[in-house]
This record gives sequence, structure tokens and C-alpha cells, in this order.
Amino acid sequence: PSSYLQVSVSYRNLKQARLVLRRVQPATVLAFWKEQERPRNGQLSLRLDGEKVYDEPIDGMTDDGKHTPQSKSFFLEPRQPGFYQAEIVADGVSLYGDDNQRLHLFQISALAVAAKHYNDKSVAWVTDAETGKVVPGAKVDLLFYYQYRNGRQPPRWQSLTATTDDDGLAHFDRPNPQSDETSSGRIYVMSTYKDQPAWTDQGWFNTNQQAEADQGRPVLYAWTDRPAYRPGDPIHWKAVMRFTQGDVYRLPQAEQVYVSIRDERGR
Repeated sequence: PSSYLQVSVSYRNLKQARLVLRRVQPATVLAFWKEQERPRNGQLSLRLDGEKVYDEPIDGMTDDGKHTPQSKSFFLEPRQPGFYQAEIVADGVSLYGDDNQRLHLFQISALAVAAKHYNDKSVAWVTDAETGKVVPGAKVDLLFYYQYRNGRQPPRWQSLTATTDDDGLAHFDRPNPQSDETSSGRIYVMSTYKDQPAWTDQGWFNTNQQAEADQGRPVLYAWTDRPAYRPGDPIHWKAVMRFTQGDVYRLPQAEQVYVSIRDERGR
């Protein structure tokens, strides 16, 4: 929440545009996830309803009249925790098709949520992203569906809600797929605690897994104390490493683990 927001805009054939930020309620994001997965013949507008908190022109845009790609980067002041949608508004630019790239949904939160799904079980882990401490008493919403076996139909969405325990964990027992559904589907996880929301898009999952065959696979979860640093700042990080042993984990047998840190160019 104390971070400045870096905005990068790519464009061409435009001399002026505005940046609009809307603060979106968690229930609106949940409804949007459902809507974007529905099969449709027409086009879907991705603009979400929310409180407009910023609407200003983007300074310094140029157009040389030669269809040359341009870019502009700038920073915005820190914002309150919440879900936000950024939109680039310009005359003559449509909301549909590929132009939906000018809409971007993001979150500002000191809350972090991670989740694991296996067979008919799901577990979410909620922590404080700044301190690394677990967060008991957080609400966790699990939103998911299984794919139909015969073509595209509106997904049969299901939702489950749980509260994290003293270890910051929320456990879910998902219903098995019905006879007309496959074992794979799409899943989203959202957590809220006081004024802090957080989500993670878990993507596709498959419940048809053989636990006995999953042996000795390393699983690593690593995190830093913050997402960005100034040159010369110390970087504090932690990691949890386990190896699979069927449907449970075991501790590494090696006493030493070697770590390499690379930059964005892989160096």
C-alpha cells in the first residue's frame, strides 16, 4: 500500500489520452471472473463498475504521423488497499477486441494468499506480505468450475467460503465433478481481512492425479520482504522447500541447499 504505482503505456497514432483508475469492490471482481468465462457470440466489455479515484490526461504523448510505436512511463502516488482497474481513454478507441489491452485489473494489498489444489481438496494460506506472519481469521472465497464433456456451455460455477485458522490456513472439500463434467476446470481464490483484499488466479486444475506416483519432486516457495528496492538496499528473503511423498511432503535430506539469484536477463 505504500508503494508508488509505475504506469507504462504503449501506443501509436495518438496525441492525447487519459488514465482512469476505478476502485472495484471484491464482489464485482468475483462476478467479473464468472462473466469472462461464459461462452458468448458478441463482445464483452471488460470495464468494471467502481469508484473513480483518478482521471487525468497523460502528459508528454507524441505522434510523428508515421505509425511509430511510442511508450510513456510515469508514477502515481500510493493508493489505499483494494482492487483497481486502470483504463486508457482516448477518442476513437474501442472497448472491444484487442483494444481490451488498455484495461488492466490489479490489486494493492499487504495481504498475500497462496493456494494448493489436489484431488478434491484445496487449501489456502494467507499471510502478511510485509512481515511474513500468518493471518488467522481471514475470509477466503474459492470460486471454481469443472469443464463440460460436450462442448462449450455456460460453466456451472461453485463457490466455497472458509476462514483461516491459527496457522493462516483455510481448508476446502470440493464436490466431485458430475457425470457430464470432466476432472479439469478453472479456479480462483480471493481473501479479505479487515480492509485488505487479495486474490490469486490459480488457472487450470485437474483432479485426476495419482498421489502414489508423485515421489521426490522438489517444491519451493520463496518470497522477499518487499517487491521493489532502491540500489544499495539490503534484500531479505525466505524460502520453504519440501519434497513430495505421495500426497504429503517430506523435509529435504541434504543439509545444504545452494541458491542462485539472477536478474531479469538471466545473469
